[in-house]
Amino acid sequence: EMEERDKICGVLCRADGQALRVEEVSRYKSGLLAFGLRVLDTLVQRDVYEMFVAPVDAVAVPDYLQVISTPMDLASVREKLVAGEYANSIAALRSDIDLIWRNCKQYNARGSMYYSAANRMQKLTAKLFEQQQELFVEKS
Repeated sequence: EMEERDKICGVLCRADGQALRVEEVSRYKSGLLAFGLRVLDTLVQRDVYEMFVAPVDAVAVPDYLQVISTPMDLASVREKLVAGEYANSIAALRSDIDLIWRNCKQYNARGSMYYSAANRMQKLTAKLFEQQQELFVEKS
C-alpha cells in the first residue's frame, strides 16, 4: 500500500505534500476526464477547417513524418484520455494538446493559414486550462 501511495504521490499530492486519499484520487481522475472532454469538445468546435481533429494523412503529406517525430491530434488525445492514460496528470494532457500546435507550427511556414490556426488554438488552450485550474487545486 505504501509503495502504491509513493508511486502516485509524485503526481497526486495535496499542497502539504500528503498523498491524496483513495476517494480524492477517484474524484481527481473523474474530474480530469470531464475537464479533458470539455476542453477537447471546445477545441474540436473551434477547429472549423478540421485541421487538428485527426492524424495528418502521411500519404497526402509524404514528408510529414520525416519532419515531425511525435505526431499528435485531437482524436488521439481523446483516445488516450478515455483510456485513462492521463489519469494522474493534467500536465500530461496539456503537453499532448500543446504538441499538436507545436508540430503544426514546426511543419508549416509562419504566416500560413495552418500556422495562424495553430497560434489561435494554442492561445485558446492556454485560456481553457487557466479557467479550469481551480478544479485541480486542493480546497483548504
